[in-house]
Amino acid sequence: MQTPIPQKEKDKFTPEDFTYNQVTDKLICPAGKRLYSTGKAYRNPEGYTVDSFRASKADCQNCSLKKQCLKNPEQTSPRQVRLFNGKPTDTLTAKMKEKIDTPQGRKIYSQRLGIVEPVFGNLAAQKGLNRSTLRGTHKVNIQWKLFTMIANLEKIAKYGSGLN
Repeated sequence: MQTPIPQKEKDKFTPEDFTYNQVTDKLICPAGKRLYSTGKAYRNPEGYTVDSFRASKADCQNCSLKKQCLKNPEQTSPRQVRLFNGKPTDTLTAKMKEKIDTPQGRKIYSQRLGIVEPVFGNLAAQKGLNRSTLRGTHKVNIQWKLFTMIANLEKIAKYGSGLN
């Protein structure tokens, strides 16, 4: 005979249990109380716009539904809810993935091995730029630009300026 798997008590409220009014920009909890926007809207790495809301401390402390709402009902901090809005935006990374995922994109991008990678190999093997010898973004950028300028000047010296 199998032992039955114990069921959890009713799951906690999820953001879907809260009612959001886009016109008034208000979020209402299952108990009918208003959550206030924290004003910390941001865009997450997946590209979704995230709006944060927080209930007032007094509303959560005196609420009859706090056992279903808060992870730890004895805690003193109020409920916080984050809403993920819209589809991911077209980030440059997403656009590049779409571009590469076509037959023509794969063909063009595969040419990188013959165009760009030898430059990095030359800088590492011939110029000794295996790692930056400086600290700080500004100094590293200057060092990188100097090394790439040297590589470009060598190409001009070897193959000509191409301005015939």
